[in-house]
Amino acid sequence: MTGAQRTLALQHLERGGTLTALQALDLYGIGRLAARIEELRRAGYDITTEMVATPGGARVAEYRLVEKPVPARALRPGEQGRLFDPDEAEIRASWRGRI
Repeated sequence: MTGAQRTLALQHLERGGTLTALQALDLYGIGRLAARIEELRRAGYDITTEMVATPGGARVAEYRLVEKPVPARALRPGEQGRLFDPDEAEIRASWRGRI
């Protein structure tokens, strides 16, 4: 289900819209928007967060897509958030013992 939710949130943002947690819940049934946004960010999407005031005075996070993703690079198994460039690892491995 999270993949479908991620896709719905992304499509909404790609249309130039902003999205809050309440809107995501009402429009798409997404209960954990912040988690879906984090997954999109890890996939390379540049999404900003702005704290905005509601008519009732509460402050909520509003998300906006800034630009399309950069080419994705792989994560090492078990790592979260740290990008790993396989080409760089290959180059480093080839130089081991030569320096």
